[in-house]
Amino acid sequence: MSDLERELYQDEVSDSDNRRFLDRMTDWYFRPKSFEKWENGKVYETLGIKHLKKLCAETYRKLVKRSTGSDRASFKNNYLIWNFSKEGLKKFDYQTRMNEAIHILPTAIFSGLTANYLSEGKYGMAALETGLNLALGIGPLLLQRYNRARLHNVIDRMEAKEKMSTPYQ
Repeated sequence: MSDLERELYQDEVSDSDNRRFLDRMTDWYFRPKSFEKWENGKVYETLGIKHLKKLCAETYRKLVKRSTGSDRASFKNNYLIWNFSKEGLKKFDYQTRMNEAIHILPTAIFSGLTANYLSEGKYGMAALETGLNLALGIGPLLLQRYNRARLHNVIDRMEAKEKMSTPYQ
């Protein structure tokens, strides 16, 4: 093996290690924590997330009905579960991760603007930014975490049921 080949191989290994590290970190962040899964998302329900979920679901259903004439979306989307199999739920889990990632940016931006307005003594603008952050950043972000925690509870039960029904070999 030439020196150039060794160098290229080392680069591939380090890229692979970095990718594995990134995968582990994103999985750690997005995986529901035990307090989120507790009593099927009770912590989020206490914060009123069901009201936001209902509002989002109704708005989305109206848009789907207006555009397709049907009450239920038959296509893959980020709001309504389209496939209730274990694989379908895992794909929906991925969609909740994408939605949450999208809402991280507005959360950070609105938080920064709020802090800036507070430091300048502009409390009205800080209140407005906080409201926008709750509506466009934090609320949707928490909704995705709530959905994912509930999904993982269902997937865990499905996997436990599969293990029980599989004969020992």
